[in-house]
Amino acid sequence: MRRVLLSAAALAAGVALATLPAQGARSATPDVPSGAVVRVGDATISRVTFARWLRIAARSATGPRRNVSYRPPRFADCVARERNVQRNVRPRPTTARLRRGCKTRYEGLRDQVLQFLILERWVAGEAAELGIGLSPQERDSAFEQAKRDTFPNDADFRQFLRDSAMTVADARFQIAFNTLYTKLRESALAAIAPVTDGEVADFYARNPGDFERPQLRDVRVVLTKTRTAAIAVRKRIERGQTWRHVAGRYSIDAGTRRKGGLLLGVRRGPQDNALDAAIFRAPRGKLRGPVKGRFGYWVFKVLKIAPPVQETLAAASNTIREQLTAERQLAAANAFDGDLRTKWKPRTSCRTGFVSELCAGAPDALGDVTVALAPPA
Repeated sequence: MRRVLLSAAALAAGVALATLPAQGARSATPDVPSGAVVRVGDATISRVTFARWLRIAARSATGPRRNVSYRPPRFADCVARERNVQRNVRPRPTTARLRRGCKTRYEGLRDQVLQFLILERWVAGEAAELGIGLSPQERDSAFEQAKRDTFPNDADFRQFLRDSAMTVADARFQIAFNTLYTKLRESALAAIAPVTDGEVADFYARNPGDFERPQLRDVRVVLTKTRTAAIAVRKRIERGQTWRHVAGRYSIDAGTRRKGGLLLGVRRGPQDNALDAAIFRAPRGKLRGPVKGRFGYWVFKVLKIAPPVQETLAAASNTIREQLTAERQLAAANAFDGDLRTKWKPRTSCRTGFVSELCAGAPDALGDVTVALAPPA
């Protein structure tokens, strides 16, 4: 739950405290009530709710019990704070430059808070229309489980609430939102058709290379810094000294030195390119090297060659079924998020000064729907 609650402004993690525009300001969207910043269907996001989550986010951005006020449109408090932070910077930044920086940060962070609050309204509205809800027992269980997963004891949880400016009700709101969103997605995923045996067989036939275990080789290696040292190592091995002794004493590669130079089940690719090519050209049982690599000179011997093996359809079926199911679930989850946006964005009216990309008429700034719609995890 610390991971959830530390991003308690959800997509708004890192937002600093912002004072709302003056109450006398009026919206260019008259269908947003005067006490609200956003209307979603018949529900609203009030100025009070918006301000409270900004305060919570401020603690995540600036540290425990520290609030930063932006006060748009002039951002006087932010400018003063930045001037103090940058007091030793030369040349001194102008007020206009500091104000531009404050405005840019405020607008980006404000949008993140709005995305969280708007998405919560979308999820609540969708759940109500589908007749999906959370019982009091489900809410309590989800909250207590998240709390146990994150905080060792109640004292730590209470300290977190003090530091973050959250109340227990705020924490419950966050967890209930996550839980309801998950329940909605699971309902959508439940309609996915199961992967058939025919689909498994077709995937296997179209991707034979995915089920071939490549040739594997067991080798002994010693890496030295210079060619002269590698030649000396090779001579020692030829005179009968053991690989374990030679590798332990002369190899500069710590990983293989501890194993007496032994590498088991080597496949093409992970090694030094020059060593990789040499190993897979070499016959079994022949001492080879020095081979110049990226980090020095190699002496090696191939001990065993295991030929490629094609995994059978029967052996691969479970893996294929799991992969196809996961792909189908991901597609369904993305479709769910996309449908949610398509349905609820046109129902979302935002007050001037509080327009995010989730508001009706605003362009989709985020290309990936799931980025905008994924609730805090």
